[in-house]
Amino acid sequence: MKLSALISFFAYAVIANIASANTVEVSRFSPQGYTPELRAATVEFSRPVSAFGDALQIAPFIVACDDPAVSGAGRWLDDKRWTYAFSEQVPAGVSCSAKLNPAFSNSTDISPTSAASYQFSSSGPELQSQRPYYQEVSEEQAFVLRFATPVSSGQLQQLASCQLKGVGEAIPVKVISGERRSEILSSAVYDFDPKLDSQADQVLQCARRLPPGAQLKLVVASGLASAAEGRTAIALPNPIVVDFTVREPFSAQLLCERTNAQAPCNPLLPIRIRFSADVAPEKLASLRLRSDGKEWLPSAGDDDYITGQSTLEFIGPFPPEGVMQLELPEDFSDEDGRELQNAHALQAVKLATAEYPPLLKFASGSFGVIERFGHAGVHGSDSFAPPAVPVTVRAIEAELQIDDLSLSAGTVSDFSTQDDAEVMAWMNRLRRLGESTLASSQLEAILQGAELNYGDDSPKVDVRTVSLFDHLKVKSKTLSLPKAPTAEDRPFELIGIPLSEPGFHVLEAKSQKLGTALLADAEPMYVRTSVLVTNLSVHMKHGRDDF
Repeated sequence: MKLSALISFFAYAVIANIASANTVEVSRFSPQGYTPELRAATVEFSRPVSAFGDALQIAPFIVACDDPAVSGAGRWLDDKRWTYAFSEQVPAGVSCSAKLNPAFSNSTDISPTSAASYQFSSSGPELQSQRPYYQEVSEEQAFVLRFATPVSSGQLQQLASCQLKGVGEAIPVKVISGERRSEILSSAVYDFDPKLDSQADQVLQCARRLPPGAQLKLVVASGLASAAEGRTAIALPNPIVVDFTVREPFSAQLLCERTNAQAPCNPLLPIRIRFSADVAPEKLASLRLRSDGKEWLPSAGDDDYITGQSTLEFIGPFPPEGVMQLELPEDFSDEDGRELQNAHALQAVKLATAEYPPLLKFASGSFGVIERFGHAGVHGSDSFAPPAVPVTVRAIEAELQIDDLSLSAGTVSDFSTQDDAEVMAWMNRLRRLGESTLASSQLEAILQGAELNYGDDSPKVDVRTVSLFDHLKVKSKTLSLPKAPTAEDRPFELIGIPLSEPGFHVLEAKSQKLGTALLADAEPMYVRTSVLVTNLSVHMKHGRDDF
């Protein structure tokens, strides 16, 4: 009897092991749970269950989603793997399930416990965009958040907060609704359509006014869930954090151009006001700049105050060696109604203007053509009315020295090849030099007509401090200028530098006052030009009968 029972036990165990070996189990199902980019679901079985290539094989799972618009199709990848591919990426807020197909279960010895059903979903209400896009916000900024799915305003208000750097307490938010919400969305979101409005667009505002200049984090804690009607709620596993900076207080700067950092304002150039925010046109037009009972109105510019702007100009000239002060109306504010924080200090500023800055400028630039007999008349002589190079001077030494290197037409005739090359060399030097700052070796290369080495780290030289004639040891002559006015310094005037000989001339003027005003080390400054004095000019004369 005992032997018979023992044989029965072993027989049962063998049969059970054989049955277990033939049972199919699910080795892997993917995805499960929260899946931000849901495009397919794949299942892998523990042993082959399908004849590879059999297109009529039964699908092992039935996939269904709570969005009827979501569709897809399944296929076998091989004899153990099956996938369900969605027609397109599943939109946010959609929950799906994969349940064992009874037809497949009946035809396959599959373990029901290992393949009951699987749940997975697409992304939740991820933040797609926010307004403002830029980092700087106002003290009472309204934030527009666009989520991937509709969300509950009540839950959003519970989870969201404003957090300021250095402040331990989180500031609660208030969700804006109604007519004000529609106004904000219409102005902030270019594609907003009231007919298509949904709770995916939310408008928040910090419950307290934010301090200027603060570092702000708008935070939505994890757990914000989708709230689409008829669908399972999907919660965000991570918090949403957006960084902002609260703008600085409304302030302004009064600015002017100076010949150097320590000098007073240049009276010939505009005086500017730069605001930290836009100001309405009528406010800008009310500003005045005053000095010794005289006032200057702001320049409207090209836009004629059509829109608000943050800069303003007063156009000179202003009195030399004077004092300028800004006058502001009492109710001056920016477009958001903020009063000017430094209004009192701004009106107390006294901008001192300098004397008119020195000027020495050749009308010909780096090269010009002067007609030899332009002032001599029909039968005149250039010895009586010589050609002249125009130069504009202001506040320059009365005894201004100008050196002339002349390559006469007669010399060119005798040594045409050599002199032609020298003329071209001088024209090339002046063109390449300009008013730049160069490495000493680069300056030497230009003077010698060589190529520049742009990787040179030798000491820098301001070419305006270099006399080309002295550097090249060129013999030049000092020209006589028209008699200076009786004043100690030259006023603003245009004078002519007479040139007694035809041909190519290089002129170089030296001024200590110009260097003191414009150069960092107050060295003498050199200004150069070249001219060709010739009677071979071409003229075109138009008459009444010309077309």
